[in-house]
Amino acid sequence: MAGLRVIRRKDTRDDTYWIMGTVNGQRIRKSAGTSSKRLATEAAAALEAELLRIEWHGERRGNRTWSEAALSYADAQQRRPAELQRLARLTDAIGEKTRLRAIDQDTVTRIGAGKKPSTLQREIITPLNAVLMFAARRKWL
Repeated sequence: MAGLRVIRRKDTRDDTYWIMGTVNGQRIRKSAGTSSKRLATEAAAALEAELLRIEWHGERRGNRTWSEAALSYADAQQRRPAELQRLARLTDAIGEKTRLRAIDQDTVTRIGAGKKPSTLQREIITPLNAVLMFAARRKWL
């Protein structure tokens, strides 16, 4: 395990720091997104700690995104076009990058505002529940 280091790349014009190195055989090369060396060093330490935690304990549950779960659900077996359309509308409403752990009753209330109870059940609650149960069976929740 070599660890991560913070550097400034000479082949770029900006003064952003980069995090580079290897953690448990995984090569890391990514922008720290800051020109502050202190913040870049903290970001590198946090990234290294998270990678080591994942290596030791496995992926944190609920860390996957809604779109990952919905896409995996859709690909798991053949779905009707209407079901795929519902998932697409639900993904637009929830947001592709929303983490599974962030989806709660407030999410349902927000995206279901103004809808009739039958529409809320058919268009939001049923497909949302199906995808979340699918994700739970895969231990993503």
